[in-house]
Amino acid sequence: MTIYIDLIILSNFLLDYSLITYTGIIANEKIKFIRIFLATLFALSSLSLFFIQIQLIFIILRLLYSFIIILIAFSFVSLRKYIKNILLFYFVNYVMAGIITSYDFRFTSNAINIDLKQPTTWYLLIISFLIANILTYIYKVIEENHAFYKFNILDIRFRFLNKDYEVKGLIDTGNKTVSHGDNIPVIFIDKNIINTDIDEIYLLKNKVKFTYILMNTVKDSYITLAFKPENFGVVIDDQYFEKEVYLAIGQNIKNKDQSFQAILNSKILT
Repeated sequence: MTIYIDLIILSNFLLDYSLITYTGIIANEKIKFIRIFLATLFALSSLSLFFIQIQLIFIILRLLYSFIIILIAFSFVSLRKYIKNILLFYFVNYVMAGIITSYDFRFTSNAINIDLKQPTTWYLLIISFLIANILTYIYKVIEENHAFYKFNILDIRFRFLNKDYEVKGLIDTGNKTVSHGDNIPVIFIDKNIINTDIDEIYLLKNKVKFTYILMNTVKDSYITLAFKPENFGVVIDDQYFEKEVYLAIGQNIKNKDQSFQAILNSKILT
């Protein structure tokens, strides 16, 4: 019987990489390609275990390999999380690997049963490998977006004409607009938040302090109205901080998922 070592190594690499990646995705772990790759290389070395004839030693070493694979692939957070990942790794091995390949992971045999001559086997391995990478990419994009929103979108609260408003604001490092003279930061809010037309006459009638600020854009410069709310605060790390600001109506505060309705001045973080 001819044994194709290179094909065995390649098929195991594709499978191990896919299974470790699936484990990380299901376990909601932070996936790093370098750690997955190193864990896969270590998993490949477990092929040497199939030369061991003593069944008990084989089983013990297989378990130890699994423990180390998880340690390499994912950061250790807690013992509970670590054990959960190990159990999940075995679940993915026995359930999903049994679906996508003809591997036999039973502890009753020291043999790997895989028909490398069947094109279907390779199709499944390659498709699984590609899907694992695609899912990882999607997962990382979602995680990056989540991290972006977590650190760059804050809850803000303000009172204007005895009415309370609570919206989400995006920290914009490019927004350095301040009022002339007293250098009070200006926050731009969506025109739909305060459902009324705010102009100089309206503010004078309601005795609201206001000023005019010069706005410079790439295309042109213009003057816009900014007014003071009765109070304004931002929530940072579950703590509420009051800030002195001016509010201005933003004309181009657009985002697809409506995740924020205000453009914050980075100066309010100091």
